[in-house]
Amino acid sequence: MTTDGEDQEMSERAALRGLRVLMWVVIAVEVPVYLVWLTRVSYLAGQQLPPGDVVRWAPPVLLPSAAVLFCVGAGWVWWGTVVAQDRPPLRERWFLTTLGFVAVTSVYCGVTAVVDPSFSLGLLSTAVTGLGMIGLFFIPAASSRQLPDVIRRRSRTASGNTDSQYVAWPGKSGASRESARPPMSKHSSAPPSTLNGKPSTWPRTSPTVPPNSTPPGGQP
Repeated sequence: MTTDGEDQEMSERAALRGLRVLMWVVIAVEVPVYLVWLTRVSYLAGQQLPPGDVVRWAPPVLLPSAAVLFCVGAGWVWWGTVVAQDRPPLRERWFLTTLGFVAVTSVYCGVTAVVDPSFSLGLLSTAVTGLGMIGLFFIPAASSRQLPDVIRRRSRTASGNTDSQYVAWPGKSGASRESARPPMSKHSSAPPSTLNGKPSTWPRTSPTVPPNSTPPGGQP
């Protein structure tokens, strides 16, 4: 018989396994399509060079290899910083340069591969390039054994920040409400029917007896 903690752990493992499977499905679809497309358009772009030029055969050989090397390498460095909890190299010059080179050359080859380029062709080239680079970039993360630990750590950090904000907010608002509440004096002037939410006859006063008068019993 399993407890609630074991059920939660099993459901968490199933969710992490499903996430890894989803990442590999996306990678298996995007990366081959991108590499085949890049090889084709780079070949067509190279064939537009003058005949007999050896450089016309360089794009279909170098560009796909450079895309795989630069994107996977950048993803590997980024994932290493995430696991080690270091500063991610997202703003480093070499990081942006390598990814920008792959993106620009891929889109350029996709546009120049046809005789009459159009705006829709440029959008298609950008979409295929972006999806393929994302798939290559996340290969190190999808194949890492530390992926479940990193996701658990991030979720605990996010839930801890949310709980601390939730606990601190009512105290502040409660304090402001208490400080804004006017003090209740001992001799309240509230009507007896509404004092403290209950019927009350406070304050009770005795009838005043004038001086030199006979009390109700008839004794002086």
